[in-house]
Amino acid sequence: MHKTTHFPTTLAAITTLIDARNAGDIDTVVSCYEATATVVAGPDLVLSGVEGARAAAEGFVAMRPVFTIGRRQIVEGETTSLHLMQWRLQGTGPDGQPLDLSGCTTDVFRKQPDGGWLLSIDNPWGIGPLSAEP
Repeated sequence: MHKTTHFPTTLAAITTLIDARNAGDIDTVVSCYEATATVVAGPDLVLSGVEGARAAAEGFVAMRPVFTIGRRQIVEGETTSLHLMQWRLQGTGPDGQPLDLSGCTTDVFRKQPDGGWLLSIDNPWGIGPLSAEP
C-alpha cells in the first residue's frame, strides 16, 4: 500500500516535498503524491503512479542538486489547487557535467478524503515543453 502524509495545506505539502528532495529523502518525497499521480520528469518523459514518482525522485536526488525557489503563487479551490513556482537547480548531470537549470513549475494538488492535500500532477517544466516546439 502507498503510504501518504496528511498535509493541511498545499503549501505544507510542497514545502515538505522540496525539503525532502533536497535532503535526498525519497520515501518522504513519494508520500507527498497521490497513488495515481502524474510526474513530468522531463520534456518528453511523463511518469505515472507511485513508481513514476519514485523514479523521478531518484533521478532528482542523483543530480546532487542545490535547489532554490523563487516567487510562487497558490490558487486553492475547494477540491483542487494550483501551485506555480519559479525555481533554479544547480547539480551534476548523468555524464558528470555541471547542470544549471531553471523554470516555473505548474503543479496540481487534490484534496483527499481525510481533508489533506497531495500532489496529483507534478510538472516542474511548466509551459517549457510547449515552448520547445511550435
